[in-house]
Amino acid sequence: MRKVLLIVMAVLLVGACTPKKVKVQSEDSRLTEEAFALAEDMRKAYVGKDLKTLEGYATEDGFKDMRKHLRDFERVELKFTNRWVDIEGGELTLNVAWRGTWTIKGREREDRGMAVFQLTGSPLRLNRVLRSSPFRNPDW
Repeated sequence: MRKVLLIVMAVLLVGACTPKKVKVQSEDSRLTEEAFALAEDMRKAYVGKDLKTLEGYATEDGFKDMRKHLRDFERVELKFTNRWVDIEGGELTLNVAWRGTWTIKGREREDRGMAVFQLTGSPLRLNRVLRSSPFRNPDW
């Protein structure tokens, strides 16, 4: 009985140690992960008022469009929730729900919205912000 139990345990142990099949990540999955990471990096750069880094995450036209809406703030708390990714041809759109609290001249103002980031290129870069941009201070 002991021998049988040892043999069964050995078979189970050998079966557990066999190499697992590695799943190949699809291109759409890789692009989605890259888009999520880019959105988070842009959020951090904006919160840190790092315009040089923010510029590196956007195309020339994308940064010009973003820059014209930027206003100075003392502090901002900004949260992103990724909602949807749509990939068509060489263009990717990322839908992001956002919520923020801006402090300007000692006053706080909250705002929220749904942005659509139009991303292009390799590596992905912001080409346009459609709908409600989180990089725009709320109107006072």
